Amino acid sequence: MTQNIHRRVFVCDPVCALPYGHNAPSLKYFRDNVEKYYDESIALCSSALPAELVKKNKFRPDFGFYYYDYFKDVAPIDQKKRVPADITIYDDNEARATLDMQNIIASYFINKNDTIFLPHADFYGTIGLINALHNIDAEARPSVVLRFIGVMENASQLYRSPFQELMARVRSAIRAGIRMRFSAETPKYADHLAPLLGTEVSVTAYPEMGEILPYDLDSPFTFYCAGSARHDKGFNRLANIFESVRSQDPECQIRFITQLLPGKDAVSHIDQCRSVYSIPGVEVQPTAISPELLRRTFARSHAVLLPYDTEVYKLRGSAVLMEAIYYGRPAITFAGSAFSNIIEYYSAGYVVKDENEMIDAIIKLASEKRDKLIIKAMQSRFRFNFDNNASFSELMK
Repeated sequence: MTQNIHRRVFVCDPVCALPYGHNAPSLKYFRDNVEKYYDESIALCSSALPAELVKKNKFRPDFGFYYYDYFKDVAPIDQKKRVPADITIYDDNEARATLDMQNIIASYFINKNDTIFLPHADFYGTIGLINALHNIDAEARPSVVLRFIGVMENASQLYRSPFQELMARVRSAIRAGIRMRFSAETPKYADHLAPLLGTEVSVTAYPEMGEILPYDLDSPFTFYCAGSARHDKGFNRLANIFESVRSQDPECQIRFITQLLPGKDAVSHIDQCRSVYSIPGVEVQPTAISPELLRRTFARSHAVLLPYDTEVYKLRGSAVLMEAIYYGRPAITFAGSAFSNIIEYYSAGYVVKDENEMIDAIIKLASEKRDKLIIKAMQSRFRFNFDNNASFSELMK
């Protein structure tokens, strides 16, 4: 008689605490996408995430929060009761993360048939998981899938090189026989991680998040600078780019949508903000917007502009780019970022070397026939999604 095995995947993101941006939507995307590989998919977030979002997305708020030094606008939660007296770890955040993982494993009766998946592997969440698994009998351990995105792997102030510390902990887990599989958001990051971990690292982007959006054939050609309210995403470049395009397009047949800098940054860079806001044909959205507004703005845009800092993004991907490909919107960015290779490989837009080339590319893209842009976008999306689905299937099997 064959026993039926109920296989579960626990999609864990201890950094999921912000009520805006990609924080909660991305956890939902991953939870829903990987469910097809298992009998059940359960998403665990931080208890700092607002309760209405926890309820709306059917998350389980089983993690504390370990990153107040990095996210000043996360509402504090009571941490005193979360400091375990019986775990002899000098780093309180590591102790909390370890206790959280121990409690999660115990309360859900996680076993060898289950998988724990961290789609945005962070420093303390990953180390807490490894610590918890070291204390479990090898035959009872679940398997682990870590997906690195190059954002929170360095998030500790107690080590000279937090990233190297994290790599050492992961290697120790491999040596201890913990079953682990690895992925990265970009090919560059995967190739960077493989020799550090001593094993293969696959490449997985965002899971499929929607169909191609309808393309307005008659309105002014609109570029969406989604997430641009940050210096590392190129806010300081926008005024020059917008003004240069406007000088060649005084009738505003090319338009832009961007976002406000957050309060303190806006005050510190008031002249740059005024320059951006005063340019005709530029629409400004709030710093933080809802996923619904983000999608609606994609729907009335024709392309995305990503003037990101190539040093910051030399290994990192762009959630906006992945959304743009799925929604059928070509992108323009600088050469040197890890995601510029994705644009080139999937013919998903233009990669340029400097601002002058970016301005030329904006004019060129806006002049292309829109029915042909739709066909190009369909082809880019098809290839991207086909490869990504195959990679996820291999990673999660």
